[in-house]
Amino acid sequence: MKIKAYILTWVMIVGLTSCSNSDVESVTNTAAGRISLSAGIELESRAASNVLQTNFSPNNRIGVFINEVTTETPTVSYPQPIEYRITNTSGEMSRITGGDPYYPVNGNTVEIYAFFPYAAITTSGTYSLKTTQISRAEYEACDLMSAHIIGRNETSPLTLTFQHLASKVTVNLTTSQEGVNLSSSKIRLINVVREANINAAEGKIISVSGSATDPVLISNDGRTASSGIILPQKINANTRFIEIELLTKEKVYGIMPTTYTFEPGKSYVFNIDVVVDRDASEFTLNDIQIVDWVNETPQEIEGERTN
Repeated sequence: MKIKAYILTWVMIVGLTSCSNSDVESVTNTAAGRISLSAGIELESRAASNVLQTNFSPNNRIGVFINEVTTETPTVSYPQPIEYRITNTSGEMSRITGGDPYYPVNGNTVEIYAFFPYAAITTSGTYSLKTTQISRAEYEACDLMSAHIIGRNETSPLTLTFQHLASKVTVNLTTSQEGVNLSSSKIRLINVVREANINAAEGKIISVSGSATDPVLISNDGRTASSGIILPQKINANTRFIEIELLTKEKVYGIMPTTYTFEPGKSYVFNIDVVVDRDASEFTLNDIQIVDWVNETPQEIEGERTN
C-alpha cells in the first residue's frame, strides 16, 4: 500500500511540473473579454452653433450592430441592434438591457456599425426629421450619424468615431435697414424634404423622399446665429429656401441662386442682410459659405439681390 501511494504522489508531481507558464496563460485566455465601447464625434467646424461638438450628451441612445469577422459560420450571434446609452461626456457607453456582449472565444475580431439617434432605427427603415429644431434635444434627434470599426481590444474600449450623414445649415442675420428689429424673428428652412430611408446596419442613408411642404423652424430669435439639419438633397435654382418672419409679421425670403446639392457632412453658412419692402421681400442668397464639418474648407455660392 505504501509503495502505491508513493508512485501516485510522484506521478502528480511530475504532471504539475511539466506544465509551463505559457500553457497556464493559454488556458486562462480562452475566456473571451467583454466588448467595451466609447463614442466620439468627428471634429466639427468652429462656426457651428446649437450643435453637438466632439461628444454626445449623456443619456443619448445609440444602436450598435456587432458581427464576428469570419469566412466561416460565426461562432457568436449578437442581438441586432443592441441599444446603448451614453453615460457621461467622455463618451462611455453602457448597454440598456441584458448582458454585455463578449468577443468570440476563438480570437476573431468583430465588425461594428453604430447609428445615432437610436430612434431613427425603425422597422420600416424610414425616419422623418423634426419640423422644429430649436432645443438641443430637437436638433440632436435630426443629426443622423454613424460609426464603423473592425477590431478587438479586451483591455480598453473600442472607440466609435461618428460622422455626420446629413447637412447643417447655419443662418446669420444682420440688417442695414433702419427700423428693422430682428428680435423675436423666426427663421425657417422651406421647400426641403425630411424623410430618410435608412440602412442603420450599414450606417448610411439610402435615399430621401417625401413632400417639401412643412417648413423647419430653427430659430425664434434672429439676433443670434442658428443652425438646423436637413437631409442631403438638391434644391433647385430660384427656389425659396430661407424664410425670415419678423415680429411685425413681415416676411423675407432667401432664394437659392443656383441649383445646388446639399451634401452629407457639409456645413452651409448663410449670411443675410434683412431688408424689408412693402410686399413679401425676396432676394437671392448671395453670401453663402460651404464649410466641411471636419476640415473647414470654405467654398462659396454667389448670387445677386433681386428685390
